[in-house]
Amino acid sequence: MINLLPKNIINQIAAGEVVERPASIVKELVENSIDAGATEIQIEILDAGLTEIIIKDNGSGITKDDFENLFKRHATSKIDKIEDLQSLSTMGFRGEALSSIQAVSQVELVTKTNSDKTGYFYNPHTSEIKAIAKANTGTTLTIKNLFYNVPARKKFLKSNATELSHITKIIEEIALVNPDIAFIYKSQNRELINVKASDLLTRTINILKVQESEYLLSLDSQQHNIKAIGYIGHPRISKKSPQYHIFINNRPVIQPLINKAIQQGFDTMLEVGHYPFAFVSIFIPSTELDVNVHPRKTEVKFTDDRLIFQTIKYLIRDTLQKSAFEVVLKPQTTQSQSISNNLNSQINQPKNYNFKPYNNSSNNYTKSQVTETNWAQYTPKQIPKAQHNFHNIQPNFRELLEAETIKPDYLHIFDTYIVYPNQNGIMILDQHAVHEKVILEQLMNQDEPVKSQALLFPIAISVPQSEKDITIEVLAQLPGFEVDDFGSSEIIIRAVPAFLSKTQKTEEHIKTLIAQIQDRGQTMELSELRIELLKTIACKSAIKAGYSMTQSEIEALIQAAAKTDFGFACCHGRPTMVQLDRDWFEKQFSR
Repeated sequence: MINLLPKNIINQIAAGEVVERPASIVKELVENSIDAGATEIQIEILDAGLTEIIIKDNGSGITKDDFENLFKRHATSKIDKIEDLQSLSTMGFRGEALSSIQAVSQVELVTKTNSDKTGYFYNPHTSEIKAIAKANTGTTLTIKNLFYNVPARKKFLKSNATELSHITKIIEEIALVNPDIAFIYKSQNRELINVKASDLLTRTINILKVQESEYLLSLDSQQHNIKAIGYIGHPRISKKSPQYHIFINNRPVIQPLINKAIQQGFDTMLEVGHYPFAFVSIFIPSTELDVNVHPRKTEVKFTDDRLIFQTIKYLIRDTLQKSAFEVVLKPQTTQSQSISNNLNSQINQPKNYNFKPYNNSSNNYTKSQVTETNWAQYTPKQIPKAQHNFHNIQPNFRELLEAETIKPDYLHIFDTYIVYPNQNGIMILDQHAVHEKVILEQLMNQDEPVKSQALLFPIAISVPQSEKDITIEVLAQLPGFEVDDFGSSEIIIRAVPAFLSKTQKTEEHIKTLIAQIQDRGQTMELSELRIELLKTIACKSAIKAGYSMTQSEIEALIQAAAKTDFGFACCHGRPTMVQLDRDWFEKQFSR
């Protein structure tokens, strides 16, 4: 027999989707406060939210007439019709939060609007309403005894410390993208967060506890009706674990596509295995995405994934191109710089490359057809630039390379490092790293189509049977390659790109490329594979540590490096050069 469920069971089932843990309640109620126009929000927690959660704001308040519908399912003031879902400007809209919270806890409400002479107390469980003579404009919601009527739910919660950490993370995320709102957050009457309304830079430093704020680069760009604001970290403060803080239309999201776009935006500026710091708040017209994917709104879908990916990647790279030069050359004083002792590396003569500067003025992105959006209503009025404490004395790397030398002769230390004085102090270059980046950018910026070069002696390479089909499929799509199946465990390479055939280790480069294909399979785009191949070629072809360069070769290398786009970092993201200025020397001698 099919039975209709009682209302209380329906509400508890629905609550299970919205109220996963105490942090879910904090998120929903704080977002309601933001939608109410609050400029100050206070959060108080007892026992990780199980005993009590209090959210107090100075927003617009709730009228007494709305009490009757306030805690009903799908009761909302945010939307009226289905079309409204395509033009959302509020944090909440489902009308499920308060009914779900009320179904699994004991709720009390105190509120007052500007137009009311008195405030009101309301208990949705008993329908009790009382006038309060002295009440401030705004709303205070008190949530007590969470899951008191569904004790089984408590078994799935973690320790109080873990649950509190989830609450703290939620508050930090919301506070981060709302710098114009003051937040006070307490647990067990102990203050954990107290931030006043401020600019975005101050809020970023205060919430994310950025230790090296001078290495933050201001992100404030727009393209194709997609706007991105926030701060990205200079490659120098990259770490071995992800440091992403991603928001879309002021909502924190879990979005691997954006993470990947940011990582690729840094490209060769990161050391292998390192991730950049990135606080990126993206604003996209609501017609171009769907936030109605999950009750907690932590996942979104885009109408055009490729456009979003390419645009964010471009905006990150554009910011680095404009700002990274200002901070790249300051030597780190917090850790010693190790000197390579690999003096027995294979010594190659420097290649005679026709160096030319990288031109990033054109791109192949397709313009979005969405209508223009006024982002001023969503974004802070001003995105302050991080204050680099050596900004005035550190010109960009091209100026440093082109600066007049005090002495014409160059010191060549350990046949690896080029050292010379200039008008800014002492410049030190790693010959292999600099030459590697020069070669890479020369290869990447060849304008002519990729030419295929047939091999006089085709190369047979062993490939596991399970990986053979995907390897052939991907290689065949790369310009210049001709590849065929060659038995049960081999493939045969009959032609390669012409630039690859000119290197001394063609087979080694191909094997490296195949290893990358097998590692990442179809998730790696062809453009990525091409760049990885060029990186390998550049690394293998560059002059090595231990090669004794002549004065004329050093001069030619410096001139070529000055024409590169991101010459301050090699293919693997390591520094290529360091400028030691007067300030650095005085610090060493405690002056």
